[in-house]
Amino acid sequence: MQSVIVSDYFINEYFLIHKEYTYADLHDQFISRCSSIFNYTFKNNKLLFEAFTHKSFAHEVKVKINNNEKLEFLGDSVLQLVISDVLIQKFEMLDEGSLSKLRSAIVNESTLAKIGHFYKLGNHILVGKGELKTKGFLRESLISDCFEAIIGAIYLDSNYENAKRVLLGLVDKYEKNTNDLIIDQSIILDFDAKSKLQEIVMAKFKQTPKYISEQVENDEFEVSIFIDEKKIGTTRNKSKKKAMQILAKNILKNNEIARL
Repeated sequence: MQSVIVSDYFINEYFLIHKEYTYADLHDQFISRCSSIFNYTFKNNKLLFEAFTHKSFAHEVKVKINNNEKLEFLGDSVLQLVISDVLIQKFEMLDEGSLSKLRSAIVNESTLAKIGHFYKLGNHILVGKGELKTKGFLRESLISDCFEAIIGAIYLDSNYENAKRVLLGLVDKYEKNTNDLIIDQSIILDFDAKSKLQEIVMAKFKQTPKYISEQVENDEFEVSIFIDEKKIGTTRNKSKKKAMQILAKNILKNNEIARL
């Protein structure tokens, strides 16, 4: 391991460096912190470190290290295969189109990010100073990318079966502790609510719903939805896309279109 000085450098919540620190020290302490998150022991700890290394950190730190983009690419494929495998066994009566839609509702940024937030992955992602300033380590995109990279790292470190075991174990623990089902047909409503609402509104009013957003305090967006020139609902979220999905889901759930 290289012993290059990293000075006055933010790493994450657990590693805020106020004195000169060697990269080897950082690596060793990071591994001891992060290895407890998963029911898996890495043979090659460099893969675990790489899985949590965002490109902003890799670009700025004074050591040549890999970021997690390639592991993310690999992990996405492993996730697709694992979830496909599980869905075919669990939902034997669903056709290919329904299985594909359900898989997309599971293997996507929003779903993976909420699992990642549950395990506090953002506390460990290694980011650069710019991402620190904007709290990028808490963004859905960085959390979901890191989650995929972890699965890719486990696959490379061992095999498909271990990657599948760890992934399903993480999902199972999340579901039991939050009562929020992931591998379930109900997740399609959350994922596809905006598209479904648009189909219904177009059929009834020959127009699409209109969303109007405004940035408010705490880096949030206030998003309102209008249907047939009537304001139907308003919500706030740090993501405009997420706010739109929430509004659409609530309208479908409460059958508000029938009352217009």
